[in-house]
Amino acid sequence: MSALPREFGIRVVVETMSPRYEIGDVAFCMPCRSTTAGKDYIIAARPGRRPSPGVEVSKPILRLVRVDRVTTTHLYARQYNPAKVRRLSRAKWQVAYLVTGKRCR
Repeated sequence: MSALPREFGIRVVVETMSPRYEIGDVAFCMPCRSTTAGKDYIIAARPGRRPSPGVEVSKPILRLVRVDRVTTTHLYARQYNPAKVRRLSRAKWQVAYLVTGKRCR
């Protein structure tokens, strides 16, 4: 098994996780091999995947979410603004980075 990279930061540019994470905050993330309910993650759709019908991506699409539930085939991910739970296919959203902290703007 190869070692995972170190922690890194991603600047928040949308308000879907407000008030927990505001635009301009930096979310510190760490690559992880599995997801656990009740934690915040940056999840990514890999290039060439279709995160939504009719959408082909050339760069990873990232979403900052709170994972509510995990099954073998789906993640049930919560955003706060507007409040919504999304059912995301693990086949399309394969990469998860655990949010370990933040720096407020």
